[in-house]
Amino acid sequence: EYYQADVLTGFEKRAFEYDYDVCVFGMYQKYQSSAAREIGETSIFSIIPYEEFDGVVMMLDTLQTPGLADSIELIVKERCSCPVLSVDKLSDNFASITPNHYTAVKAEIAHLIEEHGYTDIAYLTGKAWHPYSKERLRAFVDCMHEHGLEVPDNRIFYGDFWYTSGENLGDRLVRSGDRLPQVIACANDCMAIGLAKSLTANGYRIPDDIAIMGYDSTEEGRLSPVPL
Repeated sequence: EYYQADVLTGFEKRAFEYDYDVCVFGMYQKYQSSAAREIGETSIFSIIPYEEFDGVVMMLDTLQTPGLADSIELIVKERCSCPVLSVDKLSDNFASITPNHYTAVKAEIAHLIEEHGYTDIAYLTGKAWHPYSKERLRAFVDCMHEHGLEVPDNRIFYGDFWYTSGENLGDRLVRSGDRLPQVIACANDCMAIGLAKSLTANGYRIPDDIAIMGYDSTEEGRLSPVPL
């Protein structure tokens, strides 16, 4: 995905400046379609010669197979004597790096209110338990309250950071027949693209009838049929 690709590109650039070789291990797809694929794809992590590396960087949040991230962290703890860094997931065993999403999301929502004059804003975040979902949703709610705007329960939605959850939300909103918000801000571009696809298919014009804001500024989001 774009985010992981950007991280890898930046990491490799700096690593090569220090004359490091870089090995990348990952599954072909984020979500597997069958139990057999799950077994096949996750097997890549069982053949890694962990002891031979001078450093390990783990992006465990990208692994959606239940229990896989925890098992890899345990293996790394047992077999690696080198420095280990966890990116995007707080670890009890290793140093961790997590981006500050709160400030950026808050700035986005403020832009919608102050520059565009929107007052009826909904937010589509990720899975309810996910730390980034909570952080981005909290930034939305805080910004709305600081501007004197209420956030009713029917203006907060949960997805899974994937296109289909955006599509599903769009379909549900259309079927409900309820008044749509002026704008729906999304916790990432994937969900925003899916949402735009659904609403467009149902005859809504974006941003004339309803505006949609993404978060990530991925290339796909910038070049979608309706740029985010």
